[in-house]
Amino acid sequence: MPGNSTLQPHNQPLAQWPRAWLVASATAYRQAMGEGHRDATALLRAVQALLAAGAPRAQAATTARLMVAAMSAQQPDWFWAPARAMAARREAYWRQRDAWPPPTDPARWPPDLCPPEPEGGAEAALRRLVSD
Repeated sequence: MPGNSTLQPHNQPLAQWPRAWLVASATAYRQAMGEGHRDATALLRAVQALLAAGAPRAQAATTARLMVAAMSAQQPDWFWAPARAMAARREAYWRQRDAWPPPTDPARWPPDLCPPEPEGGAEAALRRLVSD
C-alpha cells in the first residue's frame, strides 16, 4: 500500500498556480458541471479557460486536471454546489413526471437538463485543442 504522496489533491498547494489560471479553470469546470455537462466537456471548458488565461498549451490539460482535483478536494462545498443543484433539478423534473429512475438515454432528456456535448465528443475536442 503506498504511503502519503505529495501529489494527492487534498494537499496540493493552490498557490502553486497563478491565481488567474486557477480561477479561470476551476470556475469554468464548475459552471459546466452546473449546466449539466459531463466531466469531459467540463474539462474541455476548463482547459479552454486556462489557455485564455495565458497558460502554456503543452501542459494545459494536465494542469487543468490537477487544478480541478485540488479544488474539488479542498473546496468541495463551493466547487460542487452547482452540480448538486443540477442533480436536484434533474431529479425533481423526472419525479414530477413519475419517471424515476430517469431514462438512461440522454437523447430523451430535455436540453436544459442534459445539454449537447461537442461535435465528435469532448475528448476529441480536447486533443485537438492541446495539439494545435
